[in-house]
Amino acid sequence: MNWDVQHRMEHLNHLASGYKAFGHEDDASVKVLFASETGTAARLARDFADACVLSHVADAMDDVDLDEIDGCITIFFIATCGQGAMPQNGKTFYQELCARTEAFKEGTKFAVMGLGDSSYFFFCEAAKMVEKRMIELGAKRILDLGI
Repeated sequence: MNWDVQHRMEHLNHLASGYKAFGHEDDASVKVLFASETGTAARLARDFADACVLSHVADAMDDVDLDEIDGCITIFFIATCGQGAMPQNGKTFYQELCARTEAFKEGTKFAVMGLGDSSYFFFCEAAKMVEKRMIELGAKRILDLGI
């Protein structure tokens, strides 16, 4: 039984060895960002980043400089707090996004996944705000807003 378990583990490690096609996070071509108050959006973003061969990890939006997404593909997972508010760990990023006057470089692409309670009037408002501003700055939307 021990041999079977060991053999299976070796097989799974072999399959996973080519899982991420790069050696350093700077080599990743997809950035995964989240804004989460309770951890649900963070968990979904991490699961997505783990499954995406071209991403490294998921980061909180406030942990990333706005220039880091310029020219990249970025997938956002954004929860909505209260009546349409941005979660704490996305507020600074969003403020910088709103203050930006320079258009993004060609090749800047994005998708936004919004999480929220559909019974609220401002359902997924934080996700809608980020999507709108990214488009205004010339980024190309690769998927319609997911909610």
